Amino acid sequence: MSSSDGILLSRLPPPGITIGNGTINPITSRGTSILSSPNTLFHLNNVLVAPDLVRNLLSVRQFTRDNNCSIEFDACGFSVKDQQTGHVNLRCNSGGDLYTFPSTPAHHCSFAITSSLWHQRLGHPSPSSLATLQNMSVISYNKSSPCLCHACQLGKHVRLPFSHSHLRNPCSFSLSTL
Repeated sequence: MSSSDGILLSRLPPPGITIGNGTINPITSRGTSILSSPNTLFHLNNVLVAPDLVRNLLSVRQFTRDNNCSIEFDACGFSVKDQQTGHVNLRCNSGGDLYTFPSTPAHHCSFAITSSLWHQRLGHPSPSSLATLQNMSVISYNKSSPCLCHACQLGKHVRLPFSHSHLRNPCSFSLSTL
């Protein structure tokens, strides 16, 4: 489960989930994604996007099925091993109460992000600025979506439109009464 739909490669209709205290957590979308590690790309199927989540959660059973691997937990962390060879694809040492995957810098991730999402996140830069950032490998997006940004259009207005009025003054500089 994730709090952002920016990691999804595809989207499916959203279901609902019931959390531990019995309340229903709203799901905005569902899809697939990829979790990258230095040596391996792990496939994540049936990723549920719940914006109210504080931390991303991973189903160990689904993860091991989707990636043909096993996970061994110990007091220091966990290891992800290839099911056929037994080779360790990923070792994560975890501090605290949770077993956590290492966070990966955004420019190394294989997330499905559109150019319009980067446009919103970076304060509405021009398409040429986004292309420059992508060429410099600062950001990465796999879908270029040239859409009309409502906030940018409003920002280009120099004044707000006046409402249409049917009032007419009989002569210049006179005040009309309603």
